[in-house]
Amino acid sequence: MVEKLNTKKFALASGILSALLHTIGVLVVSPLMKYWTWVHFVGFQYTLSAFSFGTLIVGIIGAFLIGSVVGWLFAALYNKL
Repeated sequence: MVEKLNTKKFALASGILSALLHTIGVLVVSPLMKYWTWVHFVGFQYTLSAFSFGTLIVGIIGAFLIGSVVGWLFAALYNKL
């Protein structure tokens, strides 16, 4: 017998995971971007803005919300099967 997923808990877990991955990505990628572009011989047409905690918080909230919605949709669709 297949158990159903709790959509609220799955959405919360997905949102937390998305926010955590976003935070790790920003904190790791920001300082290493110049090195990465130099090693891979890549040039970007656009420049990265300076790091700010305000932008980081907005990104974390956005990642959490999108991750939660996607997690909820996944759990709801899974439970329908």
